[in-house]
Amino acid sequence: MSEDFTTKHGGATHHMQSCRCLNCGHSLNAASSTSGKPIERPKDGDITVCIKCGAVMAYDGVRGLRGLSDAEIHELMADTEKMDEIAHTVQAIRVIQAQQN
Repeated sequence: MSEDFTTKHGGATHHMQSCRCLNCGHSLNAASSTSGKPIERPKDGDITVCIKCGAVMAYDGVRGLRGLSDAEIHELMADTEKMDEIAHTVQAIRVIQAQQN
């Protein structure tokens, strides 16, 4: 898939080559920003949440995903703004899933 930028539902989305969620195996082909600000191609260490199961992962810098290192987990847990954003994202995923069932 070619890469491009779009805006959908108030967030910026970067479409990219598919990779799989490490938790559920769902095919992920876009990275979105909930801030609405334009985003670039995800780089190594950028955090993402699976749109299907809510798993928190990091990009590996080669268009794939990896689990978070212990240091990344501690850094993330210390950042209340990022934690709130992740919690809000996971909650929104759960609401969408409930509506679909």
